[in-house]
Amino acid sequence: MRTVYYPYYPYSFCWSDIVTTVTIVGIITVFVVGVYLLLCIGKHSDSKSDNVTIPNQSMFTVIEDNDIFCIVYHKQTKVMYAIAYGAFTLLVDENNKPMIYTEKEI
Repeated sequence: MRTVYYPYYPYSFCWSDIVTTVTIVGIITVFVVGVYLLLCIGKHSDSKSDNVTIPNQSMFTVIEDNDIFCIVYHKQTKVMYAIAYGAFTLLVDENNKPMIYTEKEI
């Protein structure tokens, strides 16, 4: 009987190695894209160019100001408005009448 020797391949082909490599590359890609998106969102929310600019600043007085909106009132009429993303919204009370600003004593 004759013995047959098969050649030894140090880098033998195995599907599990390919699947593992693809999985690792996929995980790294998702991580890198996620970090990139978080950095872009963080940079956008911190930018000062998104602040609302009030046209003719002398007409309004700011009551409350934060990152998303600000509450102002008209100096002459004392009518209150909310400003968000550049749009003015009239604030109304429970009777659907415009809210009038009254100074609270502290």
